[in-house]
Amino acid sequence: MAIPIFTLLDELLGAYQAGGVNVDKEINPGLSRDEILGLLTALKLQAPESYIDLYRWRNGCNSDDGGFQFRDTVFVPLQDAIEFQQNILLDYEAVADEHFNPAYFLPFSHFENGLFYGVQCTPIGTPPPASDAVICVSQGIDTCFYSIESMLQTCIDWVRQGALENEELELSIWRRHNPGIFGEAN
Repeated sequence: MAIPIFTLLDELLGAYQAGGVNVDKEINPGLSRDEILGLLTALKLQAPESYIDLYRWRNGCNSDDGGFQFRDTVFVPLQDAIEFQQNILLDYEAVADEHFNPAYFLPFSHFENGLFYGVQCTPIGTPPPASDAVICVSQGIDTCFYSIESMLQTCIDWVRQGALENEELELSIWRRHNPGIFGEAN
């Protein structure tokens, strides 16, 4: 049974706080569902419910160096995510294929070097997205988590266990929550 996104986000927040990182003051209040859908409608996109839930919980960090991160990417406000989406569209238009279309990619976090985590959306009026796999767009385009839920479970364990300073432990946790993500057999 899936764990609600709000519960996982609260757990991740608690993991940061237990480690002495006071990220709560760095995160903006959440948006209403209507506010989120209004912004997405302007883009003519429909996002997975888990993406909408991220922004209902909180509307990203109020600075680029905010401590609330998904691995090493900062959770960004939805308006910033929309601006990033427009830049990604320009930069990656030539690589569109059946697996990735930058016109439908909507980020939710970024790292200063141009690395983004996001999800594929669908145009309004078509079936909703079949997946909320988290895609990493940087020097290439890769699925880095099977879902927003598995990303959050992975991040919770990374923060609790201090795994981001230990590559072997980091990869072990990543594989546990996302078996086969790196192309190896399960």
